[in-house]
Amino acid sequence: MAWASLLLGGLIAGKSWSRRRARGLLLERQRDLDDIRAMSWQDFERLVGECFRRYGYRVVETGQGGADGGVDLLLRRGSEKVLVQCKQWRKSSVGAPVVREMLGLLTHHAADRVKIVSCGSFTRDAVAFAKGKPIDLLGGDDLLALVRQVQGR
Repeated sequence: MAWASLLLGGLIAGKSWSRRRARGLLLERQRDLDDIRAMSWQDFERLVGECFRRYGYRVVETGQGGADGGVDLLLRRGSEKVLVQCKQWRKSSVGAPVVREMLGLLTHHAADRVKIVSCGSFTRDAVAFAKGKPIDLLGGDDLLALVRQVQGR
């Protein structure tokens, strides 16, 4: 019976290591925004999560495809709680309605901050709405800089 528990524990540990390794490889392979834009939306969310993981956050991937309530990742570090929405929009800019929705979710989830991460850009209205609020807008150039900062960590 003890050997069965040991075997099960080993299988679970192996699967966990395999996931961490896959996320690490996903991050290390990104060279430019074209690479990031070519990813599936699932890999895009995993990439963003791995970046924050390497910055010391505990990351919960909440996006399951379809309606995820606007929150793709939940970040925690100490008592800080951050909501992240990932937008892998290749052709259009993220607008103010998305930013407004995330501000509402910040209040609803009693979070400290919101981060909206896009491989593109944000409209002027979105930037204006976020100003002075606990909302960070990370466009494509910001994301690429983040990826490069954490590669090799």
